[in-house]
Amino acid sequence: MRQLILIRGLPGSGKTTVAKTLDVDVIHEDDNFFITDGSYKFNQQQLPQAHQQCQDLTLQSLKEDKTVAVCNTFTRRWELEPYIKMGQQTHTKTLIIDLYDQLLTDQQLAKRNVHQVPIQAISNMRQRWQSEHQLQLHAAIGSANYIGYIKPTYQQKEIK
Repeated sequence: MRQLILIRGLPGSGKTTVAKTLDVDVIHEDDNFFITDGSYKFNQQQLPQAHQQCQDLTLQSLKEDKTVAVCNTFTRRWELEPYIKMGQQTHTKTLIIDLYDQLLTDQQLAKRNVHQVPIQAISNMRQRWQSEHQLQLHAAIGSANYIGYIKPTYQQKEIK
């Protein structure tokens, strides 16, 4: 059965790592837009294009009846809404996995994230983070397509 799994969390929280452990057909993320010749080069001005590409690829995959994981920060509801609409449009069961910060500080997350997101950017994302209650996703997704909202608990690992 096709599913849409939206994995949200601050940079360095392990979104892609978790996605790779799931039984999915494809993993999409905005960050893939910024990879050229195996090298990651972020450009803030191209972020809207990165979002659009990720959404387009996700919709295409869902229409191909694939189970899809999308790994993005998704700090606010409006960032999730295009994906929720895709799930509704394609009658896809939707699950959200919320990693938030995995009990790590901004400094630890900055050391862990592979895209060199600066501490201040992580702090800004933390400040605008909307909790499960604030998102009110059950009403937005609808009970017919809503699998659930999972907040895994991990033991904090020492950062070297």
